[in-house]
Amino acid sequence: MAESVFKDNVVVITGASAGIGLEIARRLAKDGAHLVLGARSADLLEQAAKEFRASGARVISVPTDVSDRDQCEALINAAIREFGRIDTLINNAGISMHARFDELHDIEAVERITAINYFGAVYCTWFALPHLKKTQATTRPEKPQQPHDAWRAPAAPQKTVAIIVAHSGQCKVKTAASVNRPSSIYVDFS
Repeated sequence: MAESVFKDNVVVITGASAGIGLEIARRLAKDGAHLVLGARSADLLEQAAKEFRASGARVISVPTDVSDRDQCEALINAAIREFGRIDTLINNAGISMHARFDELHDIEAVERITAINYFGAVYCTWFALPHLKKTQATTRPEKPQQPHDAWRAPAAPQKTVAIIVAHSGQCKVKTAASVNRPSSIYVDFS
């Protein structure tokens, strides 16, 4: 079996303490990535970090509320302090609202969703981007047309950044295989 593209890749994951973020972290830990886990719950983050360390992964946990710009900067700075670079950023943190917009009594819920789902990704990407450029990372915004199609891999460089924004809904983490990218990961919102 080919070595994973994520082996020794420094990956920052927001929303990494549960759900999709935790499952992505598990997969990347198995693939040999170095993990920087961010989420609001320090206890859940450290529990995940211990699990990954027990399997041999290099990992740090950084309690982070992505709606707070300073905490996003601290997350990225912690990654640089610990590993010296960032190869991959996965903006996974997100929340949802289970109410009709026209039934809201105030706009606070929408403001909170926007702060986390939008500005959280903007802040983390803003602070990570200079470091991602240094590692010559490339973005993968396109989803494969069919579940069996892998993302198109560039001829060079070998490092990759997957900027994934995962929110609510029927999300499934899938992997796609190809000769160039044996461990590509994407999130299907179908």
